[in-house]
Amino acid sequence: MSSLNETIAIHYHVTASIRNNSLFLPQDFGKWVYEISKKFQVVYLITFVDNDKKNNFRIPLKNIKIINLGKQLHPIKTFLKLNSYKSEIYKHKNKFEVICFRVPSFLAIYLSALLINKRKVFYIVGSMKGAK
Repeated sequence: MSSLNETIAIHYHVTASIRNNSLFLPQDFGKWVYEISKKFQVVYLITFVDNDKKNNFRIPLKNIKIINLGKQLHPIKTFLKLNSYKSEIYKHKNKFEVICFRVPSFLAIYLSALLINKRKVFYIVGSMKGAK
């Protein structure tokens, strides 16, 4: 696939960490975002940000921008802050053409309705840990 002259926003419920001008994500998600970043002009990560040392996959921030939703909260508190998240994302909606929701994610339904005129991709992720 050749590079696209477009920008994409990606939302997934994992947290990102920023240390020493680099982005750190969980290994599997980090590799996926890094590969996507090679294909798009800019990648906007709509994500929660904290300083979790478990985020160990380092990605340079050259064409990746963060739309910071703050610290990840308990799902009930996340629901109560929904309008705040919508407001933050709405401020940035003109910066990207495509929105990708890596699901399941609690906010995907609400954010997709907010971004009704954007092209959307829903990427389903499952965990096979402990599967027999």
